[in-house]
Order: sequence, then structure tokens, then C-alpha cells
Amino acid sequence: MVHVRRRILTPAPIEVAFDVAADIERYPEFIPGCMATRIEDRDGNAWRVGNVFRFGPAPIPFKTRAVLVRPHALDIEAVDSPFIDLRLSWRFEETVAGECVASLDMTIALPGPQALTGPFLDRQADSLMSAFLARAERVWADQCGGSSRIEM
Repeated sequence: MVHVRRRILTPAPIEVAFDVAADIERYPEFIPGCMATRIEDRDGNAWRVGNVFRFGPAPIPFKTRAVLVRPHALDIEAVDSPFIDLRLSWRFEETVAGECVASLDMTIALPGPQALTGPFLDRQADSLMSAFLARAERVWADQCGGSSRIEM
């Protein structure tokens, strides 16, 4: 089993950052490797989601359960997948300046040698956080009518 953690600062308020992460059916528009997502069932704040991702030559269909606690948390866990274990936990914290710190914890265990999983998961986490940040900035800029990029 391999675990990675990432944290980023986005100028978007906590609600916007959460909404970007929770907009699961739009993942194919901005998440690398995501070919399709569909919310199949909603039971309050718990959703069953059908996913198709491409990592390598073949698409990989699987199901996840997403639990949303707006605007602070989104937990996604594989429930029917080729993965032994797949968990993503998003956490959102508002800063005193009204920005948002978004944290992502990813855990995955794949069949086969785990030594190969670490570098793969590192690349996926970096790619996911970059895509999330770009999307959050774009959504926030659209809402406030201009650029919202933080220069660091």
C-alpha cells in the first residue's frame, strides 16, 4: 500500500474549492486520465459513482463511494474496482485571508510489485493537484470577473 499527501493554496474561497472537488461528473473535463464519471445513486451526502480512467493502454472501469461534508471534506473510496484499495480524502481549510488550503491524501494498493506503485501515485497526485488548482482558479476568476492567480 502506498500513501501520498499534497497541500496547495488556492485563492478561491473554501466553498468554491470544495465545489470543484465535488463536481465529480465534470472530472473528465479537467482530471488527467479520467474518461467518464457518472453519479449512479445519491443517498443524502453519499454518492455511488461509476468511473472510467485510462492509465496506460486500456480503460479501467470501477465504482466508488463519495461522502461529502460541504465545505470541509470529500472522501472517495473504491467499492468495486480492480484495485485492492483506493482512497482519496480531500480536506479544505479557510485561511484568514479568505483563501483555501486544499489537502489531498491518496492511498492505493495495486496488484503486483508495490515498488512500482509509489512513483505512479506521486505523478498522479501531482497531476491531480495541478488540474484541481487550475480548475479552482478558473471557476473563481469566472465568478469574480477577473484573474485570481496567486503568485508565490
